[in-house]
Amino acid sequence: MRVQTKAFVLSNLRYSDTSLIVRCYTESSGLKSYLIKAALSPKNKKFKASFFLPLTFLDIEAVHKNKGTLESISEIKIAAPFHSIHSEIEKSTVAVFLSEVLSMCLKEEETNPDLFHFLENAFYFFEHQNEAVNFHLYLLVHLSRYLGFAPDLSGEGDFFDLNEGILTQTNANLCMTEASSSLLKQLSQIDLENLSQLKISSHLRQDFLNLLLHYYEIHFDGFKKPRSLAVLKQIFAR
Repeated sequence: MRVQTKAFVLSNLRYSDTSLIVRCYTESSGLKSYLIKAALSPKNKKFKASFFLPLTFLDIEAVHKNKGTLESISEIKIAAPFHSIHSEIEKSTVAVFLSEVLSMCLKEEETNPDLFHFLENAFYFFEHQNEAVNFHLYLLVHLSRYLGFAPDLSGEGDFFDLNEGILTQTNANLCMTEASSSLLKQLSQIDLENLSQLKISSHLRQDFLNLLLHYYEIHFDGFKKPRSLAVLKQIFAR
């Protein structure tokens, strides 16, 4: 079946000397993997390796056989040029980290237009902002809603229970600290446009991120801490 769709790149893997296997999240068909022949060849003017950096947004025309095998792309163009996301060290580190998270959380051929548009709008916003330091926290908090395990913050309590996904009055073993629980409430309510107004210490940012990733591990089968987490922490350790 021939389809035209928007897509963003999650990962690429070298295949043979000049080709790539590229995993994309598509608007029309969910997660898809494509074989891009000769993408690394200097003679290939149609498919450039720079098209397949993490979180690049594309317009593609593809052939989907839907047989669990690698699909093919016949036409491709950049849907929106993301210059700062791929050139600034803080943003590119966040992009790699989030592409890892999304690779674990987005399932094969599960079409979800609302999720796609949420991610599309969020990354467009990210591209045009000067500050990158809290964006990944915002995205992880709001992504959980689309994945079906959004924190329930409607109750009373100063501590967020990671197992139960609710607020509690008691600081049990698997609870966020009071400071992290307060930050969770703030991030769940804030708009992207006001995110830069949220001032968070480096220590709280790292503590909160560790706890939030543990929440993902508890509630999403197969999730594990991204390999790029250590690099992300180094970049924002200030």
